Amino acid sequence: MYLELFWDIIWMIWMFLIVLAYFLTQTEKIKPTELIFTHINLCWSVFLLISLLIHFNLASFILELVWISISIYWYYKYFNNKKAS
Repeated sequence: MYLELFWDIIWMIWMFLIVLAYFLTQTEKIKPTELIFTHINLCWSVFLLISLLIHFNLASFILELVWISISIYWYYKYFNNKKAS
């Protein structure tokens, strides 16, 4: 029972982060080029990967690995550009 509740909480956090990122970009509170946008995307990707431990889906797993890779690449690019300035 507690494990099922844990996974439900993980899913709710994941859904909240997706909606939050979408809402903040649509209301122009943040831009997709801002650091916070990548933080949110990376967090929800990690939460989805965690949830896939209980309900594995290969396509979702691969998609989340790609999403995390893109976020890491963006961090690399962001911090290298910051050092150059």
